[in-house]
Amino acid sequence: MKILIAVMFIFLIGCSVSPKKVKVKNPEYSKDIVAVLLEEKSGGQCHSPDNVSKKEPNWKDQLVSANLCWKKGKWKSLRAWGQAIIEKHPDSPWGAFYLSISEKELGKKELAHWMILKAEELAPTSGIIVYHKSKLLWSMNYKSESVKEMQRAVSLLPNLIEGHLFLAQVFISYSKHKKAKEYLKNILSLNSQHKEALQLLSRFKKKKTIIVGQRTSSEEGK
Repeated sequence: MKILIAVMFIFLIGCSVSPKKVKVKNPEYSKDIVAVLLEEKSGGQCHSPDNVSKKEPNWKDQLVSANLCWKKGKWKSLRAWGQAIIEKHPDSPWGAFYLSISEKELGKKELAHWMILKAEELAPTSGIIVYHKSKLLWSMNYKSESVKEMQRAVSLLPNLIEGHLFLAQVFISYSKHKKAKEYLKNILSLNSQHKEALQLLSRFKKKKTIIVGQRTSSEEGK
């Protein structure tokens, strides 16, 4: 906990003096690691950084290990990975990213928001980071801001199916069906067999058929 407070203090100083236009210190870290961050892990164990750090010097390997803890819902272990990545790779956005994910799940959403902003500062064009920022904002009831950020996320990362699906569901709930269809079609262009997108799109078609049928019946009665 002392380490986390110290890291937060350093971040706070950095955020208070950072210029509006952020220069990425290490472009390698700013690339989207989609295969690592979105890959479903069925095997492997969640280990603490102390047990594996010597065996895994590569920062991408650290992300794989952290991801195992994420997928298994081991939030305190994920927090430890976030701290370890920040200590060893301070220019990487992924330490702050994992801290944001873990703090959100541990009920500290304000801290999670702060961490995701730091991650975004280090990698401003990362669609994955913006995606999780949007999801966090939604959970904090900042709905309008969340939708804008999700639209930015799919703009940065057009093949992010989860982002298109989120937006489709939101616009359906807002009864903005034209916009919802756009995002559903985006999903099907990426995966023509996507079950949920097909189901949602078929609901629109059925609804349209019913409406047309009602109008036809009404006209015949005149």
